Amino acid sequence: MGDPLSLPLTSGVFALFGAMAILVWRVRESQRPVTLRSLIVPPLGISTGFSMFVVPAFRIPWTWGLTAFVLGAGLFAYPLIATSRLRRDGEQVMMTRSRWFLLILIGLVALRFALREYVGNVLTPPETAGLFFVLAFGMIVRERRWFSSTGGFSTRLANVRSRKADKRFKRPSPQYASRLNQAV
Repeated sequence: MGDPLSLPLTSGVFALFGAMAILVWRVRESQRPVTLRSLIVPPLGISTGFSMFVVPAFRIPWTWGLTAFVLGAGLFAYPLIATSRLRRDGEQVMMTRSRWFLLILIGLVALRFALREYVGNVLTPPETAGLFFVLAFGMIVRERRWFSSTGGFSTRLANVRSRKADKRFKRPSPQYASRLNQAV
């Protein structure tokens, strides 16, 4: 059909471009305000990739898929969560990345490439793609779930909303309220 090295080489080049696009996206993401929509839309958009399993060549056993999802959500998502913090900047919630974030993200990409080489010797390229898709999906779902959970995003969003409500109802400042109380 063609050169046997062309498929692995081509898929490796596309995977490298995909990794670079993810790196750029993740860095740009920290420059925009975090909204509930920005937390929900990426996993929903990525979930359309599960349609690849309609094609028999991409199918993997359920246990492998479950293991990949658990590894992505349990092990590989942790460094991303540990190096990201939410902070309030006026009326907006912003994501702050530590200095280590980019290095950890590059390390995760390198680890995924190393694992891909190992797994690629055992599985076909489509099965490898399906397995790593499920792993990446687990990482993203866990990270987004953490940010939208009670300890993450929703508490900070509620604080921002309560500050907006305070401004809308024009409650007196504490200094003004104490002067009113002294006058009465």
